[in-house]
Amino acid sequence: MFLANVTFLMRHGLRLRSSEREAPMRVSVQIRESDRDKNNSGRNLTEVMLFENWGLPQARSAGRITDPTLLPYKANGFLLSGIELDTRNDGIAVSAGLAGDSC
Repeated sequence: MFLANVTFLMRHGLRLRSSEREAPMRVSVQIRESDRDKNNSGRNLTEVMLFENWGLPQARSAGRITDPTLLPYKANGFLLSGIELDTRNDGIAVSAGLAGDSC
């Protein structure tokens, strides 16, 4: 787990224009592997989970992508691409991208 300032480049499978992007948010980034016997996907997963502080003892999910790929990025920081898991849209999985720099 590490802290990063994250900017979402895509939402719901659509690339966001510069003017549509929200300001970077400071989140805790967790990268974990999930065994297929313990998840409902039927296969092993690598997940990137983002959590933002919400109150003193709590954190809420700010995003989750699976099958992350680290992409070349010329600026300081990192660029991840993966599949966004979003249950608010009837569980439809769409592609996602995010850029971040570790704090």
